[in-house]
Amino acid sequence: MAEEQAGTLVFRSTDGATQPASAVAEQFLGVICGRLLWPQLVRTDFVPPDPTDTAVVDEAVALMLTRYRAGS
Repeated sequence: MAEEQAGTLVFRSTDGATQPASAVAEQFLGVICGRLLWPQLVRTDFVPPDPTDTAVVDEAVALMLTRYRAGS
């Protein structure tokens, strides 16, 4: 990723270690899949949320911003 190579996209964990953007993206998608994809595959009683409901993605974004806040 060009931004990562240029140093303009840096993710640091709470202990200050730099995390690769690919790992952070995988974590982000994992949060979303854990709430939307996997339950559909393993639970017969799962009812997916309305497609216009952005709560799962909004919560994933908030979680990632908290974990990898700029300047940390």
